[in-house]
Amino acid sequence: MLRLLLTPLSGLVVLLALLVIGGNDPGDLALFVGRFHPALVHLPIGILLLAVLLEALRRSRIDFDDSVVSAVLLLGAWSAILAAIAGLLLSQGGGYDADTLAWHRRLGVAVSLIASAAWFLKERGLHRGRPERGYPAMLGLLVLTVATGGWLGGELTHGPGYQTRYMPDALRNLAGLGPKSESIRLDIDEPEQATVYATLVRPVFERRCSGCHNPVNRKGGLQLDSPEEILAGGESGRVLVAGQASTSALVRRMW
Repeated sequence: MLRLLLTPLSGLVVLLALLVIGGNDPGDLALFVGRFHPALVHLPIGILLLAVLLEALRRSRIDFDDSVVSAVLLLGAWSAILAAIAGLLLSQGGGYDADTLAWHRRLGVAVSLIASAAWFLKERGLHRGRPERGYPAMLGLLVLTVATGGWLGGELTHGPGYQTRYMPDALRNLAGLGPKSESIRLDIDEPEQATVYATLVRPVFERRCSGCHNPVNRKGGLQLDSPEEILAGGESGRVLVAGQASTSALVRRMW
């Protein structure tokens, strides 16, 4: 039994150590490894949900080897641990909303712990010849944690409201959300009432730029969701200088 427990334990020890120790000035190696997080994070989502699906199929009396579920859970637990380690390293680079990032980090660690616990209970049940009582509840908690962590990951990467931006109005009403925001159109009949930023600039930035440069995800310290933030610039200085369009970084990147 101890051998079974130790299987994913080494990865969990590294993960928890990173969570406790952290670091505000990560080295290049940490950030290099951290940038593999977007590539790794989809693995545990798919693998762990597959394990839950296989368990549901097995309980519906579809005949296949019960140890397959255990093997998939173990693979999912390890992939969750590796993705969480990379995510913790990536988060040390900054540029994310602190509250959203903190919850996403906690949920990433929770998925690793819950997946490891689910695998352990499954394996112990196989050795004892009877399922463990807490195993189904652990799988349900695993699905909930994966879904919530994935939702917050989308918010961190693409900005607030990314998941619900194109939600149909019927579903928005059920969820208690307001109607979808429509881009303001230029009223040609009354041009004197039009605002250049609201009618021409903001819709472009909302579609193309705000996903990475918003209050939650400030890539490079740059926020592009208001005139004041655009003029303030980012970590590399001002990106838009009045009267110097050809040398402004924001204009050059749009060419």
